[in-house]
Amino acid sequence: MPHQSPIRLEAVLCLAISACMSRPSDLPAYPLYPSPERHLDASKVARLVALANAPMSGAILKSVDGKDVTDQGARAFELLPGCHVVETTNNLMMANDYVAWRGTIASATFALRMKPGRTYVVRLSLVQGMNNARVSIRAEEQDRKGATTATFDPAKNVDEIKACLAWHSDELAPP
Repeated sequence: MPHQSPIRLEAVLCLAISACMSRPSDLPAYPLYPSPERHLDASKVARLVALANAPMSGAILKSVDGKDVTDQGARAFELLPGCHVVETTNNLMMANDYVAWRGTIASATFALRMKPGRTYVVRLSLVQGMNNARVSIRAEEQDRKGATTATFDPAKNVDEIKACLAWHSDELAPP
């Protein structure tokens, strides 16, 4: 059996802790808008961030507006304001100090009405019970200070997604 260096383990733990402690608005983001070489100011875009409450392997987000984002290697994305359809992965492996969970779950689809200057966090949580564990997926909107201003459950049907895609709002103007 190979011997693992304690220094390597400490470095991994330190990286995992610092990643978990980062504010969602501070994570580097991959632009998912036309002409990404012309980087837009944070006040003109919405940020989409995927976070888990336990270490996991793989990406939480599967697609944004039908585009596969699993190979982007990013936990945060910048998008133009408007409705965006976000789908989570269905194949997970997560662990905390007490339980490891691996399996296939139903993919969740969120229809998010994104506003400029806001951060949208998709949270995947490993919820531990007495004799079992389950996975919970929710989304929330945060203002520039990191305060939660709205929460979202996955879309229940196609009509919710259609209503979001038809959404036009005065709230799309930068704050």
